[in-house]
Amino acid sequence: MTPRDSVLQVATEVGADGSVTRRLTAAPTRLPEQRGYVRLRKLEGIWRLRPLGEGQVEVVYQAHTEPGGSVPSWLANSFVVDAPLQTLKALKALVEGSGRK
Repeated sequence: MTPRDSVLQVATEVGADGSVTRRLTAAPTRLPEQRGYVRLRKLEGIWRLRPLGEGQVEVVYQAHTEPGGSVPSWLANSFVVDAPLQTLKALKALVEGSGRK
């Protein structure tokens, strides 16, 4: 199966309650396509982080994408589950690493 890539436009909104919402929209023509990759043409989604107090944050991730070409459903479904978790783990590592400087 051919690897995919995406180019996204991201807009950030900060709410009065301290929440942060990042709106993701596909921008497939913003950069040239890379050889050996299928560019995602459609993607819309949000990440919303809302403080709940006592060191807790509610995280909402919603996205709709069409990967293009033929993608087995088991693979697409595993990405839906794994990608948000891996993103949060990477964000945590980045935040924890920045405090050590």
